[in-house]
Amino acid sequence: MRALERPAEPEILAQKRSTWTEKLVAKRKSTPSARPDSSKYGHPQIRAKLSQMSHYKCFYCEQSVKGEQNATIDHYFEVAEYPDRAYSWKNLYLCCKGCNLAKKANTKLPVEQCLDPCDPKVKPAEHLTFERECILPRRGSERGRDTIAKYQLNRDALDLARSRELNRFYETLTEILSVRKRPQLNDDERALLLRFTEQEYPFSLMFQICLDESPLEFPKDPATP
Repeated sequence: MRALERPAEPEILAQKRSTWTEKLVAKRKSTPSARPDSSKYGHPQIRAKLSQMSHYKCFYCEQSVKGEQNATIDHYFEVAEYPDRAYSWKNLYLCCKGCNLAKKANTKLPVEQCLDPCDPKVKPAEHLTFERECILPRRGSERGRDTIAKYQLNRDALDLARSRELNRFYETLTEILSVRKRPQLNDDERALLLRFTEQEYPFSLMFQICLDESPLEFPKDPATP
């Protein structure tokens, strides 16, 4: 999970949100189980902005969701409890099918107890850490623990996916270290490793933590005073 900055509301939502919401709320009076129309909150404009916002990754686990097959739009606050937020821009999150299916209901584990990647006050790295591919709460963080439990971020499929990306990282690192005997890296070698930490890369928080805690020495950035 990485901190994300939400862009302006898509034009289609600004124009239609109130009407769509009114119709849903009215329908639920006679049919309490009525669901919002996924073709509306999944409109191409909305999906495109969410995808760009998360760099085509799941908001929760950072797994790639490029293409339509593995991408779903999640209601952060569940429609069953908050039907008036079904078409709220701030309540729409892009996630992989795995996280959408695995997440625990709000009645069992409220989102208020978990990390919100869109909350500017939240720094996921203060609450989450990794031991190789295994995600763990940092220093016993309750919010970190609840976030892992809420979205089942420690499920086997994610461990496997993170392990595969770690193998690519360690192959790159091994190649770099094979040609030098000291921990100091040059600019090109630094760039090779830092690409794993870029927002676009799957599981980039894991690699950021991995490098932050490594004994490798990076050249000082000339722009840094």
